Amino acid sequence: MLGIPLRYLFKHPLAAVDLVSDPLQVLTNIRDVYVAQQEQRRPQCNYESTAEWERCLHSHLGVPWPCQLTSEFWDVWSDVMKELEARGIHAGPESFGS
Repeated sequence: MLGIPLRYLFKHPLAAVDLVSDPLQVLTNIRDVYVAQQEQRRPQCNYESTAEWERCLHSHLGVPWPCQLTSEFWDVWSDVMKELEARGIHAGPESFGS
């Protein structure tokens, strides 16, 4: 257990200074690095998309398909995306990095 914090401090020597001034933040960073390393060791989860996703979603929600609100949703979605882009936010699958 002690090996993880020591490895972190060896890789990030300036963290020793931070450890004195903000030990909780350093411990949080150590934990985050550890969790990220554990997640990278897991096998990739390859998602399979389906063209029928909207019908499946409505089925799981117990609402009729085709949905009467589909066109209204896409109008609102378009407005939301335009507003985000006007603020410099480019939303999409890669928006949140890793």
